[in-house]
Amino acid sequence: MLTLDESAACDSTQSVKVSDTLTIRLSENPTTGFRWEIAVGDGLTIVSNDFARGSSGAPGAGGTRTIVIRAERAGDWAVKATQRRAGEADAAQRRCNFTVTATPAT
Repeated sequence: MLTLDESAACDSTQSVKVSDTLTIRLSENPTTGFRWEIAVGDGLTIVSNDFARGSSGAPGAGGTRTIVIRAERAGDWAVKATQRRAGEADAAQRRCNFTVTATPAT
């Protein structure tokens, strides 16, 4: 299992074996209306997509979106994460795109 934060994942290529998982942690503050939307290539599956509040517990405080992706097939697969408000398809606040290169498990 590979775990990455936003700065390590965005605009990168990550290598995994088929059936391995990759975890990405992205900062998010849903009280602003902005949330991460995730799209993955056909050879990948989103296993989980969860939000956890930060440790401060203060009203309106941000937290972390954690996405776990599994490689199902060998190949180069795109992951596109876009932070935007619901209903504003063309108004992305942030993007985090990267490639997952999955190789056959041995």
